[in-house]
Amino acid sequence: MSDTSRVESDTKHGENVMRALADTQGMPTPQKANYWLEKLAQAHYRGRHDTWTAARDRAAKKAGVEPTMAQRIWQRWQTMNDVGGETVIKLMLAYEEMIQRNDAAAEGYKAERLTIRNTHEANRKSA
Repeated sequence: MSDTSRVESDTKHGENVMRALADTQGMPTPQKANYWLEKLAQAHYRGRHDTWTAARDRAAKKAGVEPTMAQRIWQRWQTMNDVGGETVIKLMLAYEEMIQRNDAAAEGYKAERLTIRNTHEANRKSA
């Protein structure tokens, strides 16, 4: 193999980069952790009679992060020097899973919409 060939996990050229890393490119680690935690909390927010801290705690619990660590990131990410690696990885993977679920649902809706459109067009032409 030549030195210029690319491998599957080549992040330098933007191919097959995790969406979680692409969305937070250039951010320091505490800011990345806060970004992922906020997006996960938005996904777990139940609406009008829910609180953001409850949504944060549900998101943290589902990601496997201690609620106290999630609270610390939520409140103090600007002054933190670093976040523990295990916490960062758990938040990143939970965010990545959420994005993949959303993308899969969007692809499913798109396929269903195209099927309905094609059926409609076929019925219209035969009538």
